[in-house]
Amino acid sequence: MLHHFLYVSLLFLVVTVIVWWYSLVASMEVVIRDGGKRLDYENGEPTTDVDFEALGNYFS
Repeated sequence: MLHHFLYVSLLFLVVTVIVWWYSLVASMEVVIRDGGKRLDYENGEPTTDVDFEALGNYFS
């Protein structure tokens, strides 16, 4: 039973890291695409929100 708990915890950790990494890459995509010349600003603040609709389209 302890092994099962460890496997579930490890799986949760891996999924969390993958989601975090994808959101980091998605937020930096604009900088990469524009050659680092500008950030995507919205209302004067850098936008780091994940576009879940685009994310859903990516996986569908």
